[in-house]
Amino acid sequence: MCFNGGINAFGTCYFLFHSSQTKEDAETICSSIKTRLLTIFNESEQNFVLGIAVERFTTSDYWLGLEKIVEQRSWRWNDGSILYYSNWAEAESLTNGKWYTINCSEKKFFICKTMSIVYDCQSEFFF
Repeated sequence: MCFNGGINAFGTCYFLFHSSQTKEDAETICSSIKTRLLTIFNESEQNFVLGIAVERFTTSDYWLGLEKIVEQRSWRWNDGSILYYSNWAEAESLTNGKWYTINCSEKKFFICKTMSIVYDCQSEFFF
């Protein structure tokens, strides 16, 4: 179950924001509702998110919660998890949900993400 109109899938709530923000501002907004900027852990989730983004935003261009670790020349998600799945674009192809790097001061739509709430209703509780 998701609050405030979040979309529930994969045990996760996705909140789409149809306002262009810098990455820092998008992260602040996500944090204010106790979520994080979008992380994508597998191809199924990538395809799902791309579908809802294109439907709601009419674009596949939105912020991801990736952080570059300069000294290691690698990436990690904003929750600290390692980047196992990726969907990087080739230089000539920046469409269809492929990932690419841009300056964090650019303004993009964004999606926040958190775990969905699971209610465990016990049969011995009556109201």
